[in-house]
Parts: sequence; structure tokens; C-alpha cells
Amino acid sequence: PPPSTPPTPSSPAYLLSSLWSSMSGSPQRLRRGVHPSNSASWNDPRSFTGVTLKDSEVHELFWHEERLRGPIPESLSLWAGLAHVTYLSLNGNDLTGPIPPSLGSLKSVKSLNLSDNKLTGSIPHTIGGLTRLEQLSLSRNMLSGDVPSTFSSLVNLRSLGLDGNPGLSSPFSAPLRGLEVQEFTGFIHRDFAMSLLSAGVAAFGAGAAEGRG
Repeated sequence: PPPSTPPTPSSPAYLLSSLWSSMSGSPQRLRRGVHPSNSASWNDPRSFTGVTLKDSEVHELFWHEERLRGPIPESLSLWAGLAHVTYLSLNGNDLTGPIPPSLGSLKSVKSLNLSDNKLTGSIPHTIGGLTRLEQLSLSRNMLSGDVPSTFSSLVNLRSLGLDGNPGLSSPFSAPLRGLEVQEFTGFIHRDFAMSLLSAGVAAFGAGAAEGRG
């Protein structure tokens, strides 16, 4: 069993353990090589899988291909407690349900990767409030609807992946026009594809300029 002295609710260890367990992650898999009897290491986020700390705050969180499943938790207080995260990767798991709007609390995030899951529903408009984002990948899920107009605020975005979501419509000419995206994968209107190409976009996914929608 885990040690009898759990971390405090506001600590990185508590937040990370709560996030991990809410996505059906095994406690032992989060703490590879740490025995539950070793309370100091068990509750030390520096021993957690894929976690990098900076000044006692969670700075990077790489939980890709960790057999996580179920919905991404919606808890605003949980994500607000991880507001210093700059890199968040949950790709390659078995996550389902919608992208929670509470991810908009991650105001420091520069790279957000939720690709290769089974996420459904629309992209929340709060993602457009992550103005420090440089890389965003939502590829190969089951997302649908429009790309939020708030994406026009992603002025630092350089890489955007939306391919593999056949239910997404393609109003990209409005929300993304004027951004300096250098790499893009997904379906977009032909006229906007041409404007991206003329601006020096580095890469397109197959069929990106087919004018779908």
C-alpha cells in the first residue's frame, strides 16, 4: 500500500497523482522503481515518470504512450495548480471524451500534444487563450465542429496538427489568417492553403489543400 503520509492537496505530488489516477494510471507505473514503503521518494514528484520540475513547480509533463485511458479530467483547480507547465504531452494513450475547457488554465504552456487518442467533441475556445503556444497537436482523434475563432490569438503558434479528425470543418481562413504557422497538417480551404504556401509554410499533411468544407 502507499505510505500513510500523503502529500498536501496543493503540492505538485498531489496534483500529479490526482491527474494520473483520474486517467486510470497505475500508481506503480507513475513511480517506476520506487517501492511504496519509501515514503520520501513515493511522494517526491522528481521520481515521477515524465515529470520535470523547475523551482519546485511542474515545468514539463511527458506522459505519452503511458496506457492512460478515460476522459481528461475537467477539474479547474487541478489544471490551475499546474499553471507553470510549459510542455504537456498526453499523446498515444487511450483518452476519450471531450477536451476540457479547463486546459485553458495552462497559461505558460508552449507545447500541447493530445494527438493519437480518441478524443471527441469540439475544440474548446479556451485553447485560443493559450497565447504562448508554439506547438499544438490534436491530430488523429475524433474531433468535430469548427476551429474556434479564438485561434486568431495564438500569435506564437508555429506548428499546428489537426489531421486525422474527419469531423472537423475547415474555417481556417478566418481564425488562422495572419498567424505565422510554419508547419501544418490537416484539411483547410484551398485559398488559405495558397496563402500559407506563399508565406513559407514548411509542411502540409496529405490532402491539406483539397478545399474540404
